[in-house]
Amino acid sequence: MLTMKKADYEKILAHAKENLPEEACGLIAGTKDGDKKIIEKVYLLENVDHTNEHFSMNPKEQLAAVKDMRANKLVPLGNWHSHPESPSRPSEEDKRLAYDPTVNYLILSLMDMDQPVLKAFDIYYYKMLNFFLQEYFLIFFNILAIFIFTYFYQLMQVSFSNNYNNCSFCANPFPVYRAKEVCECVKEAFPYISPTRVSSKYRNKLLMHERILNSIRELQKKIEVTRNMREAVLDKPVEYYRALVNDTKSIRALNCGEYASLSYLSLKMNGVENCRLANVITGNGRNVDHTVVLVDGGTENIVLDAWLGVVETEKNMNALYNTKFANFFELVPNEKVKFVPIKAVDIDENSLNQIKSFVPELYVNRNMNVMA
Repeated sequence: MLTMKKADYEKILAHAKENLPEEACGLIAGTKDGDKKIIEKVYLLENVDHTNEHFSMNPKEQLAAVKDMRANKLVPLGNWHSHPESPSRPSEEDKRLAYDPTVNYLILSLMDMDQPVLKAFDIYYYKMLNFFLQEYFLIFFNILAIFIFTYFYQLMQVSFSNNYNNCSFCANPFPVYRAKEVCECVKEAFPYISPTRVSSKYRNKLLMHERILNSIRELQKKIEVTRNMREAVLDKPVEYYRALVNDTKSIRALNCGEYASLSYLSLKMNGVENCRLANVITGNGRNVDHTVVLVDGGTENIVLDAWLGVVETEKNMNALYNTKFANFFELVPNEKVKFVPIKAVDIDENSLNQIKSFVPELYVNRNMNVMA
């Protein structure tokens, strides 16, 4: 069990916000009594990488912190760092660099500035457990699954469908919480930076961080180039979505258009028929250059905006755009928006079955059927 004082949490939070849009980092030290760990001191260190995607602690400051721990008879308990644009969970790089099984890794997510999330992880043990499961248990369960499948197939002569999901939402309204599951699924499958989101969120601060600004501009160019290349296969859904998935994973970045298309694809893969892409337009007809997904919610449409990580009814989303997210879209007070449907890359059943094979991570891990 790891315990932290509220004052230390606020100290970390303030330092992380002060260093936006870069990742902030530091060390934690305290006392240990068996499994009980108490954080007595937090060290705020410089991220010498000066980027919003990873961190490296200043070696001199690290040494000074260790000397201070010894002088105050404290033991090192671990480190902390922030995720300005991603959830509070270890990235692949965090897992790769976690070598010490005795320390805790604290991750502070600032995706939602109004609701920051700080979590502690034993990344080393997680990594070892994951390796063990992959190397041993998956083999066992695959063999067991094949045996069970074969046995019941022969016994009952059951004909299995090739479809992963047979549920349809054509006749039933789609609840908000189900749309949120799809949004979270997309965010977890593609946990990458969005250049336009960072630019909108930290518009003024970026002017003082030329290195990050240039990096964001370069990512934006790559996204635009791949978008233009995909226009050549708009009439070929399998090729289009394969390119979309591969481009996004290769660049490790995506904007609202990619988020919307991947959300649309995830909904289709999970059996949702009544969904479509939509552009956000102001009341006076100004296109704010933002794309979302509209889902039939029965009495009111549901807006799925994976770029913001928000899902709400059309009315509630309008209110959020006009208040909490007004700066993202440069909206004036009380300026209303509307969601105008646009054409998506159509996916027929045969194409969908092919697409499912190369992007299974867009499945929500439960039966999404909706009761009438």
